[in-house]
Amino acid sequence: AGGIGLTCLVANAGVTQQILDPTNAAGFSVATSILNTNMMGTVHTIEPMVDVFAKRGHGQIVIISSVSSFFSAVPVLTAYGSSKIAQRVFGECLRSA
Repeated sequence: AGGIGLTCLVANAGVTQQILDPTNAAGFSVATSILNTNMMGTVHTIEPMVDVFAKRGHGQIVIISSVSSFFSAVPVLTAYGSSKIAQRVFGECLRSA
């Protein structure tokens, strides 16, 4: 029962697929899948540890986003870029809380 347990959590969710036409139903379906994996995968990875780290008074959460979160829209990477921006901003908000 000794030890300090987990002290650092790394959330590294990321998949992509080119969406050649983001304006049709197939494009939206792929986008939904990418957003769910990348953003919600990050949320679901972090959520169980937030209370644990808070109760302990220490712990680090690392979110791996992408340099693409700093670029303007890349049409064939609509969902990927959006999900990586969401990850980056989510992490910034957690840090500020």
